[in-house]
Amino acid sequence: MKIAVKTEGASADEVAGVLAEEFSVAVEVMPDNTVNLWVAERTYGAEMGKSVIDVITGVFSGSSVTLTSETEKNHDWQEKWKEFLEPVKVGNSVVITPSWKANSISKDKKTVVVIDPGMAFGTGNHATTEGCALLLERYYGTRVLDVGTGTGVLAILSAMLGAEEVVAIDNDPVAVGVARENIGNNGVSDKVKVLEGEIGIVDGKFDVVVANLFLGPLLNLAPVVKKVMLSGGVYIISGLRVDQEKTADSAVRHEGFSLTDRVEKDGWVALAYHFGTPL
Repeated sequence: MKIAVKTEGASADEVAGVLAEEFSVAVEVMPDNTVNLWVAERTYGAEMGKSVIDVITGVFSGSSVTLTSETEKNHDWQEKWKEFLEPVKVGNSVVITPSWKANSISKDKKTVVVIDPGMAFGTGNHATTEGCALLLERYYGTRVLDVGTGTGVLAILSAMLGAEEVVAIDNDPVAVGVARENIGNNGVSDKVKVLEGEIGIVDGKFDVVVANLFLGPLLNLAPVVKKVMLSGGVYIISGLRVDQEKTADSAVRHEGFSLTDRVEKDGWVALAYHFGTPL
């Protein structure tokens, strides 16, 4: 099924990037600035449409969204994915790739994460994921919490970079299933545990917490994250446009975090904070 998204008050290119990353769908920007995305017909309905609108208005405040949909007969949405999804280098030594491209990647001096399409966040093809990956390379954690894990890409990467234990949480049961499958396919099931729910269900404390969400959830998350952080730990956030940075930064600093690092690309920003005394 093809869903056409028309947004007033936001760039079609930026909307396309957010939708591709948030829902792991193939996207195409049309000359009239409509963004087309393709999903399996069984996944589309009132909830999917509402989610698309919620994501766009959450990231691009003040924008308005119009959706139309049509069924394309004899059309394989996963084959459509293969026209769009390519391996992408994120950070300094990480490559995120779909399985059908994995054999083409030289693993010499690279960390290769295999992520296949599914209705969940995180294909690696967006600047926010790249920013988080780069910061995870810089700030080692033995116990890592990935909030809103989606496809599990950042949880998998954390394990591959040396974390001894990773807890990945998501309140979307579809994302939880996709994450578990990807975690198994990457051979890190012994290190990564996926939980369905909110951050309050996790036990213990962490030396790294990563949350690649968008502004609204990040503002609500800041007071809760400090309760699960070890002193000297690192909190990494992204899903923010540059014009949202000051608002998010103020909320996180208010909870006792100190900004220590920043990555910007294509108008998006990822931020790293220390909690308490840096290790």
